[in-house]
Amino acid sequence: LFFMKIFSKKRLVLWGHGYGTHYPFFGNILRLILCNCADEYISYSKKGMENILRLCPDMNISVAENTIDLEEFIKFGKQKLKKNLSKNVVLKNKFHFIYISRIEKEKEPFFALEIIYKLLKSGIDVEFSIIGDGSLYKELVERISVLELNERVNLYGAITETSKIIDIAKEADF
Repeated sequence: LFFMKIFSKKRLVLWGHGYGTHYPFFGNILRLILCNCADEYISYSKKGMENILRLCPDMNISVAENTIDLEEFIKFGKQKLKKNLSKNVVLKNKFHFIYISRIEKEKEPFFALEIIYKLLKSGIDVEFSIIGDGSLYKELVERISVLELNERVNLYGAITETSKIIDIAKEADF
């Protein structure tokens, strides 16, 4: 990257979270090196932008908070709502929840898991699908085991293909 910056007229734009690794100290050193070679940085969040600016105060940075095209999800949601309103809605015996996000502290995956656990303990039959990956994935798997939720939680990991995410989301109620 250093030689590319010196010998090339191409601009280098970095795109990332701006934080969050298993080793934050080394992650920030790498970000500092990369930012010094880059012309611009695009962060997924304001938190990431703040971290990059703390490391490289002169960095030209922008935030793209939601980089998933939600049009397909919105279209699906409207269709599902219209379908349910056009008939008498019958309460189901089992509810299916879905979590689509990175498995990181700020996304609160353990809070979501706790809700599922409490619903089950109160006698409500639920299923929970989790789409995503992140630095807390192993810890989440362990927590699912500790709470004995292995039969109720579907872990899909990271899925980048929108149609696959929609197919899984179609099965969910929430």
